Amino acid sequence: MKNIVGACVLACGMAAGLHTTPVIAKAGMHPDHPTDEPRQQEVRKRARTERATIRKRETAPVREASAEISGRIALAAGPRQDVLQGEVSQTVVYFLPAAGADKPSPERFTAATYTKGFDPNLLVVPVGSTVSFPNRDVIIHNVFSSTPGSAFDLGMYRPGETRSQRFDRAGLVVVGCNVHRGMRANVLVLETPHYTRAAADGSFKLSGLPEGKGTLVIWHPRASAQAVAVDGPVAAPVIRTLVASRPRIASYQ
Repeated sequence: MKNIVGACVLACGMAAGLHTTPVIAKAGMHPDHPTDEPRQQEVRKRARTERATIRKRETAPVREASAEISGRIALAAGPRQDVLQGEVSQTVVYFLPAAGADKPSPERFTAATYTKGFDPNLLVVPVGSTVSFPNRDVIIHNVFSSTPGSAFDLGMYRPGETRSQRFDRAGLVVVGCNVHRGMRANVLVLETPHYTRAAADGSFKLSGLPEGKGTLVIWHPRASAQAVAVDGPVAAPVIRTLVASRPRIASYQ
């Protein structure tokens, strides 16, 4: 009897257009598709990756992109030495990019022999530059250098004459006169176009620098050079003190 009643109920339901078979579906699951789990896993994976990328950007160190380095240099007197006011202006500051610098354009410079000295007694020149040494004194002079790798001798020449020398190797070249041993000039030859001289108060600024790592070199003829490692242009000013441990260049006596 129970079977007859059940069959009757089922038949009546089908006649009314009812679906009496229960369908149980999981959340996010379409009845025509057994499961969307692989797609959901991919979505969650992309979301995790995006969140990790955002966190990495937020915690990454910020690098200043001003393409400029500035600061101030002080020159202190070492043992048995003295420092004149404004002598810090002979400080040369230059930047050497780790990736290499564009080759600077050679130029022409002049350092005259005058009153038994060189005027000026410090030149900063790009590699490949030529320096003229006119004799503007009233006596015969000689111009030479015994610096290893950059040695030369222009011989002796009279007042009004000029001799020239090309500097093809980077580094410091010490120039003298073998007639007057007290005469001396420093020619600093650089392979980078990024250099400047400090002002009388020791301040300096290098602009238009390439981004990236490099070395900032601070040089003075009377002190040991200092090298500062930098990660591209920096916002904080570079403050350094050089110690004058060598005597200044004086005129021949």
